[in-house]
Amino acid sequence: MALKQYYTTGEAAELLHISRSTISRKFDRNVFFGKKNPITGERMISRDSIAAFMKQYNLSTDVFAVEKKHVLVGTSD
Repeated sequence: MALKQYYTTGEAAELLHISRSTISRKFDRNVFFGKKNPITGERMISRDSIAAFMKQYNLSTDVFAVEKKHVLVGTSD
């Protein structure tokens, strides 16, 4: 399974342990790159941009090694 190419500001904030507003400000200042929805203003941060930021500040990039999956288990009851 391929890793995600873009992360929401919330996902990026969780990966980096900083606030969503900090992610948004850094996106607007071209620290992070990605896509921005012209209608909603939602920012999508590129994985490469997050990885470069992590390397710059000597943060572990191991978070990209494992993609989390959610499994819903049900019974016939």
